[in-house]
Amino acid sequence: GDTVLTCGRNEARVRELNEIPGVTASVVDVSSPEQVAAWAETAPPVVDVLVNNAGVLRIGDPAAAITMEAFDHVMDTNLRGPVAVTGAFWSRLPQSKLGGRVVNVGSTTETPKLAQAFHWVYSASKGALRTYSTALRQARATHALVRPHSRAGVHARARVWQEGALVGVRVVHVKAGAFASALH
Repeated sequence: GDTVLTCGRNEARVRELNEIPGVTASVVDVSSPEQVAAWAETAPPVVDVLVNNAGVLRIGDPAAAITMEAFDHVMDTNLRGPVAVTGAFWSRLPQSKLGGRVVNVGSTTETPKLAQAFHWVYSASKGALRTYSTALRQARATHALVRPHSRAGVHARARVWQEGALVGVRVVHVKAGAFASALH
């Protein structure tokens, strides 16, 4: 079996995850670079797959009157968090026999035609995450963009996981629809 390292802010839910064989969960707020760095110190020297799926969706913040605290909360979790986590684990990824994988979970709302005034900060953060994914792919020169809602996306995703002999870290940006997480 695989070993899964995960984190979340909800202490009770993290305890529940630790009851699953093969899972090591820690209470970490990914918007805190200090907490992320401390968490990464406990990780094994090799990481095969890193999934950045943290997300905060604030609904109802008016585009013209959002507070900077609300803006920062979303951006710190949805964008700074994945950047901090990826940076903290990056050196462990190339050591993997798979070559290392980074999966950044975006959103269907990251595209301008699906963004809405009542959750524009979330859309902006996920659009910025996509740009970050692109920058990582360009830096490593191996990539795949997966659109899970299309047949081509399903096949592309399958190819990403089957190409284990590739050298270098591969970065995948998944445009996910709405889903609930047990860790928030």
